[in-house]
Amino acid sequence: MNIEYPLRRMHRYEQNSKPKPVPPKPELKKKRRRTKPRSPGERRKWERENCRPKPVPKPPSFAQDMPKKSYDEMLPRLIELSRPTRIYEKSPPPDYVNRKSFDYVMTERMEALAKPRALDPEYVKDLEYDFDEKIERARRYKPTERIIKLAQPKPHPPPKEEINEFAFTVNPAALKYKPTQRILDLAKPRMYEEEPEVDPFAVKESAKRYKMTPRMEELAKPRDRAAPGPNPWAFQVNPQALKYKITPRMIELAQPKKDPMFAKHNCFRVVK
Repeated sequence: MNIEYPLRRMHRYEQNSKPKPVPPKPELKKKRRRTKPRSPGERRKWERENCRPKPVPKPPSFAQDMPKKSYDEMLPRLIELSRPTRIYEKSPPPDYVNRKSFDYVMTERMEALAKPRALDPEYVKDLEYDFDEKIERARRYKPTERIIKLAQPKPHPPPKEEINEFAFTVNPAALKYKPTQRILDLAKPRMYEEEPEVDPFAVKESAKRYKMTPRMEELAKPRDRAAPGPNPWAFQVNPQALKYKITPRMIELAQPKKDPMFAKHNCFRVVK
């Protein structure tokens, strides 16, 4: 068994397992901050350096391996390339027919396609319509008496130029008309009752005869308001509270909670 191969592989593993060295970071140039404005000369110098248009980059130049030739040497080749590849001495006439087409044998499908398409019979009638024939028939037509009568214009009476003075006179029969009771009732105008004017400050008679109750008199009186100032009885105890007798339940609720921290000192005592 060859032992050198595993040893070399282990040596390679050891080399690859080591961390790669970190490249040093490039030192950043500290920008010098200006503390005072530029002078006019410095300003013009800065404008000349930074305000000019950027130069247009030139295309890269490639080295030409082909040898240069003069115009006289290239002229024969240029003339040869300028000539057309195929020259027709004479173009065929427009009515020229190829000789091979005379020997062509058509198939049944080609013959069917070569026939014109049949037109619709209604369309054929329109194409074969003769206008002159219709006009001749109309000229030879003899109308009947009924047609002649209907063709006559309707007679209208001539307009009257005289002015009728009695156009708005009442018919004598209307003067003798006797209306019924219903017509007379409908002819009367409708009457509306006028509402009397109401005085907004008037008092009703019932209100004048009203007798007030003692309760109404009590409510009608204004409330007695105390004079402004400090209230001397704000912290005074009600006399009924002084006569109050406490119950055993209230005494039990008044006892403080039994806390071991406060039990030693006996801070809270209830006075009976």
